[in-house]
Formats: sequence, C-alpha cells, structure tokens
Amino acid sequence: MTSEMSSESGTIVQPRRRNQGDDNLIPLINIVFLLLVFFMVAGQLRPAAPTGVELARVATNAAPAASHQTRVAIHLNAQGQIWVDGSPVADKQLRAALASLEAGQQVKLYADRAVTAAALSTVLSSLPAQNLTLHLLTEADSSSSDTAAQ
Repeated sequence: MTSEMSSESGTIVQPRRRNQGDDNLIPLINIVFLLLVFFMVAGQLRPAAPTGVELARVATNAAPAASHQTRVAIHLNAQGQIWVDGSPVADKQLRAALASLEAGQQVKLYADRAVTAAALSTVLSSLPAQNLTLHLLTEADSSSSDTAAQ
C-alpha cells in the first residue's frame, strides 16, 4: 500500500491528515515556558538589603513562621548605620522615623552579626512603647544542621 490512492477518474488523492489533539498544545507550552523564564528573571524572593548586613547564624530545625504583615524593616550594619524601610536614618532621627508605628504592627530588625550591643540597644530603645511585634532576624546555620544529621 502506498500513501497515494487512485480514484476511478485517475486523479491522485492525498490521504486526509488527521487532526491531532496536541497540535494546539505546543503554542501553550511555549507561552508557559516564556512566562516561567520571565518571572525567574524579573522576580525577587525578598528585597535586597540596602547594605551588606550579614545576619547572625543560628542552629535550628524549626521552620520560619510565615508573616505577611510586615510594616517596617530596620537594617543595622556592623558600623552602626541604620536604614528604615531602605532609607538611611541617623541615630537622632530614628525615634521620629518610628513614631508613626501603631500598636500591633510588626517590625523586622535585620542586625549584622558583628553589630555591638550598644548599637542594638539604641535601635531597641527608639521603638515606641506600644505593643509591637518585633522580629529579630537571623540566618539558619546550614553547617550545624549538617553536623546534627550525621
């Protein structure tokens, strides 16, 4: 049998191509792949620190708590420089910058592992005396979890 068929009148009739269901699926796969690449390149998992703040490492097996209501992010580097929501703030202006916080708001404090206790105390004493939720962020120490698993 050949792919060409003859009819009674002598003309060659091509066999009908069957419409395959996956013909329309290929453009959809291309679009999904392009969207995936776009969001991988354009997206951020977390905002980058405005300074070279290197968080303290802590040995823990607990999963980080999910928080979606962050109101203020304070960064404190090893030199004692302070940033509130990405803007640099002097020590004397810190209390005024944090005065707008209301009771129940969340504050995330990113302190460098080499920061002094005096610099940390300055930031903590500048927080309003209201009922705030303060998160002192650290980084999980991967080396301690590796040794604990062995």
